Amino acid sequence: MLKGKELNLAHDFQPRILFRNFISAICLFSWTTGLILGCSLTVTSHADIMYSSSGVYILMATLITCQSVHILELVGYFMYFIGVYIMLIDESAFKTGINGHSYLGDMYAFIGAGF
Repeated sequence: MLKGKELNLAHDFQPRILFRNFISAICLFSWTTGLILGCSLTVTSHADIMYSSSGVYILMATLITCQSVHILELVGYFMYFIGVYIMLIDESAFKTGINGHSYLGDMYAFIGAGF
């Protein structure tokens, strides 16, 4: 048992804590829904890569708030964007039952990564 971490129902069920847990649950639901919709509409490997791109949102927030970004981070994101571009223009990657490449599934997975 952890010292000082006893069960305290009065503390655990405060409106502030319940609201924070509710927001966390909504974000987790949205994040998972992005992957499920992405996998249903595009190649699963594409949806997994787009779903795992939460770092892009962190980079955008860092640049918007004028924080410093290490040069190796920029190199890594440049490599990521080149890889995603190559992935998206691949003509041989298509989901069975869907005509052509579904960019909608990639978009759902990428938006889901933002939650």
